[in-house]
Amino acid sequence: MKKKLLVVMALIIMAICSGCFNDPVKSDLEAYVKFEQSANKEMSSFSAEFIAKANVAADKAEKLRILNEGMQKMLAIAEKQKAYEPKTPEVIAIHNKALSVLNITLGMFDELIQALETDSLTPEQLNGINRKQQEINRLTTEYNNEVKALLEKKK
Repeated sequence: MKKKLLVVMALIIMAICSGCFNDPVKSDLEAYVKFEQSANKEMSSFSAEFIAKANVAADKAEKLRILNEGMQKMLAIAEKQKAYEPKTPEVIAIHNKALSVLNITLGMFDELIQALETDSLTPEQLNGINRKQQEINRLTTEYNNEVKALLEKKK
């Protein structure tokens, strides 16, 4: 009887301890990184295809078609990203930065489409697009650094 009680107590203590040592941020981050790896593969494939098509576009109609197709693909990627819901504040902050990059990118696509449709890309619009590209680069660097830092912290 005492042995059975001792075994039951040991199992209860193990169950409690395993729950105590489970780091929710680490688990959330691991799931997020797995999700992001899949999303990055899709984005890399899209980017390579988009650049290849854009480089050979011959006329305005073809350029518009390529930009509109790119916009639709980016919207689909953005919807997948927005549907993902991290659980911890640390991972939510990182994910929100990724969403910001997508939103800025979508804005750039929209501006490029409008400029091409109207045949007018003013210096102000070009400066705005350049600023957005710089913001995307800055946010992407911050995002990568934050993911790396949190991964190192939660080893």
